[in-house]
Amino acid sequence: MPRRRAHRGDGSAYKDRTLNRWVAKFPLGGGKYVKHYAPTELAARQELEQLRRLHASDHDTASGTLDAYLAQWLRSLVNVRESTKVSYAAHVNNHISPLLGGIPVARLRPSDVRRLVSARLAAGLSPSTVRRIHSTLHAALAQGVQERALTDNAAHGIPLPRVEEHLIEAMTEDDADRIREAVDGTFLEPLVELLLGSGLRLGEALGLDQGDVNGNVLMVRRTKTRKRAVVISDDAEQALWRHIAAAKVRGPNVPVFASIRKDGSGRLSPSSAYHAFQRLLREAGLPPMRLHDLRHGAASMMVAQGVHMKVVADQLGHRSVQTTDRFYAHVAPSSLQEAVRLLNRRKSG
Repeated sequence: MPRRRAHRGDGSAYKDRTLNRWVAKFPLGGGKYVKHYAPTELAARQELEQLRRLHASDHDTASGTLDAYLAQWLRSLVNVRESTKVSYAAHVNNHISPLLGGIPVARLRPSDVRRLVSARLAAGLSPSTVRRIHSTLHAALAQGVQERALTDNAAHGIPLPRVEEHLIEAMTEDDADRIREAVDGTFLEPLVELLLGSGLRLGEALGLDQGDVNGNVLMVRRTKTRKRAVVISDDAEQALWRHIAAAKVRGPNVPVFASIRKDGSGRLSPSSAYHAFQRLLREAGLPPMRLHDLRHGAASMMVAQGVHMKVVADQLGHRSVQTTDRFYAHVAPSSLQEAVRLLNRRKSG
């Protein structure tokens, strides 16, 4: 059984040196605990999981700490993507619990949440990150209110830092070619070519299976928005098929981009791809950038070449064309100049 990160209210499995026995200990609230003894560490951890499930309802109420409440909330998330659950857990474990976890959830006040927001900003986190942390806490408390375990949501109506929108810098074909040269001949070459030739999110690209590739059309299933078909460039198609043809394992349900572990099992992780990309950029003397910036680069090049904004929005998987327009309209000066010229001709006529 894999180890899981424990925190206050989650219980523990440990060895009692005096009795020479393993113990599964779970808090019931109010200073009370329940203990089960086991002959081995594995058995104790299995007992602890059973105690968590058995007494889960104890933490649905407002009788325990925020730590205990959030632990149960995380365990209750069954219809949420795994990546979202990981993000929620990181917000809870790294930011919310260290500051507010010991407060009884029934006594949590808006002033406590404001203190969390201020502390995270003072720690150097970006406004957008702080807003996401607040959103996690708000969602957890909202579920308690909906289930009538909490009377109100202390995170509701809290003033949040404003996120300044930065204009995305347009990428030129020369910029893209320099990036291609930096990764040429490496395991990142087909991935970079795909991102530049499609506008996919990194997670969408890494989530592709070989059966999702049909010529120059990809079926994107693991996505933040909705399942969609994406057309890719000729260069990306050729790089992708060369990569698939060279794969040691073939099959419709086999990842296109496999892990770089020796056994090649699993998918290539975003972290491994990111660190390798940074190293290759440094070696090529190029400024650092994220792999996600290649998605922006692909979009900006499409817009600059006159592709209709609605088409770009569909390609990127944006929910609305307004989102695409807000991010990329500034990279189409030629279109704007043409619009002005049309206005001038109409005025002169």
